[in-house]
Amino acid sequence: MNKYLCDRVWTAGRRRDQNTFVWKPEARDATRIEAMTYTHWKDNEPNNRWREDCVELIVAMKYKWNDARWNDERCTTKSCYLCEINGRR
Repeated sequence: MNKYLCDRVWTAGRRRDQNTFVWKPEARDATRIEAMTYTHWKDNEPNNRWREDCVELIVAMKYKWNDARWNDERCTTKSCYLCEINGRR
């Protein structure tokens, strides 16, 4: 894979408790939290192996963009991210 492309990308997903994840699109607005009604976890995820409270999108070589899988990861891990500006992606 090209070193300038990301195969792991942060989303706005966050762990609410042991078995519940939510969307928190704006970190500065703590009141705006949306329940996850759709999930697409990688096999055996989420597992909270190392206090993994954030959700990343994995686009490994075995997946296509339209079939990227989710993984729970430590929020301090460096990765790329997705942005939404004024409702546009």
